[in-house]
Amino acid sequence: MMKSVLVAAQGQNSAETLRVLLRDRYKNAEILAAGSGAIARRLIDERCPELLVISSPLPDESGEELARFVARSSCQTGVLLLSAAEHAEEISDRAGADGVFVLEKPFTRAFFNKALSLLEAFIKRTAELNRQNAELLVRIEEQGLIGRAKCNLVKLNGFTELEAHRYIEKRAMDLRLTKRRVAEEILRGRDWP
Repeated sequence: MMKSVLVAAQGQNSAETLRVLLRDRYKNAEILAAGSGAIARRLIDERCPELLVISSPLPDESGEELARFVARSSCQTGVLLLSAAEHAEEISDRAGADGVFVLEKPFTRAFFNKALSLLEAFIKRTAELNRQNAELLVRIEEQGLIGRAKCNLVKLNGFTELEAHRYIEKRAMDLRLTKRRVAEEILRGRDWP
């Protein structure tokens, strides 16, 4: 469920039309509006919304630059760029690689909602992949730390690699600590046998 949505559109009518469409779909979400790319960038920095809908062009930029900037940012905001039909395919070819969804204007309410559904699925999948990636990075770091602790035990105490491994596991069990914590203590020189 979306908590916050940002609409970037030139003109009150365009922004209000999009806000109504979004309010129908995201009843509990905070829906913000920006009349330019510069204002949208400021709001993105401050609020990090989960969804950005851009009706291009904006008064200070085409909208594609903003879409690609946000799609590449650490904010993990889903981006839907609404573009004139004659430019949509070309923009989609360029910005699609960054994860920007492009929808041709004019569009129907049903088509807009279908695009949002696809974007929501993309956002959810990307968030899950990012979570899994972060977990893997932690596990890789942990294995490196344990490996360095084993090397210390081998070099400084004459353990074999297997003995060092067993020592770290047993020490973690006995002290009810993680193997990572035992490895950190070994590397600090506080846990020598």
